Amino acid sequence: MNLRYSLIVIFSILAIGLLSCKKEDGLIDCTDKKMKEYNLLPYNGEEIDCDHILELYVLNNQQYFHFYNPCLFVGTYPVDCDGDVACGEGKISCGTFYERAEYQGIIGYREYP
Repeated sequence: MNLRYSLIVIFSILAIGLLSCKKEDGLIDCTDKKMKEYNLLPYNGEEIDCDHILELYVLNNQQYFHFYNPCLFVGTYPVDCDGDVACGEGKISCGTFYERAEYQGIIGYREYP
C-alpha cells in the first residue's frame, strides 16, 4: 500500500510539472535558435541602415522569422523555426500571411560589411 501511495505522488508531481510547461518557453528557444543561426545581435533600438535584420511575426501561435537586408534587392520569405517557408507556392499567399500575422518587430541584427 505504501508503494502504491508513493507512485501516485510521483506521477502527480510529474503531471503537474508537464502541465506547467508554457508554450512561450518553446518560442523563446526558437528565437534563440534563429539568432544563433543567422549570427545576430539582439536588437535594442539601434539605428538600422543597411544592416541585416531579423523580424518576428506570430501567426496561429507560431513564430515566423523574416531575415533580410533592406538595402539589398533580394526576395526573402518568412520561415518558421524549422526553416519552412510560411507563404507562397502551395501555401497561403504572402499578402495574406502579412495581413494575418502579428508583427512583433525587429529582434536581431548584424552589421553589413
